[in-house]
Amino acid sequence: MKLQAVLMAAGASTRFAGTKQLAMINGEALVNICIRHVLDGGVKDLTLVLGSDHEKIRQAVEADIKVHVASEWASGLGHSMASAVKNLDGDTTHLLIVLADQLAISAEQIRLLVNQASMTPDCIICCRYEGAIGVPAIFPSAYFSQLLSLSGDKGAKGILTKNRQSLNVIDMQSAAFDIDTKQDLATWKDKHF
Repeated sequence: MKLQAVLMAAGASTRFAGTKQLAMINGEALVNICIRHVLDGGVKDLTLVLGSDHEKIRQAVEADIKVHVASEWASGLGHSMASAVKNLDGDTTHLLIVLADQLAISAEQIRLLVNQASMTPDCIICCRYEGAIGVPAIFPSAYFSQLLSLSGDKGAKGILTKNRQSLNVIDMQSAAFDIDTKQDLATWKDKHF
C-alpha cells in the first residue's frame, strides 16, 4: 500500500474572520497541530493543500512536508480536493483526506484509519460521527476518478454516500468537532486548558 495524505487547508476561513490555520493554541498554530497528528499517526507522505493566505501559512509550517497550492481554491473545497488528487504521485494506491480544522483528531485515530486501510485495502475507510459519515477518510485508487470530478463546495461526502457498499466505517465522534469560528476556538481552549 502506497499511502499519501492531504491535509486540506485551502479555504479563506470567512466564518473565522481571520486565518484560522494560524490560530494559536497553547503556543502552536492550528495547522502545525494537525500536521503533527497526521505524521505521528504513521503517515510518511503528507501534502498540505493551501489556497487563501498560502504564503503566510507556508512560512508558519514547521514540518518538512510537501505543500500544494490549489489554484482554484476560491471555487470551494471540491476544487481544492480535485487539485490535490491531480498532484498525487503516480504510484499512490491510497489517499487519506483530513481537514486542517479537525483539531480533535488524534495521532492514534489516524493510525487506526491507516491500519484499517491496510487490512481492507479495497474498501473506503471513513468516519461516522453525529449520525453522518465523513472525513477523515482513506480512498483506494479505484475512487480517484470520482475525487477528480469534485467541484464547488462539495467535498468527499457525496462519494462516501454513493459508495456505501464499499465503506469500512469507524465511529469517531472527535471528527465532529472542527474550528469554524473564534467561538469554536474559545470552546476548545476552555475544555482543554
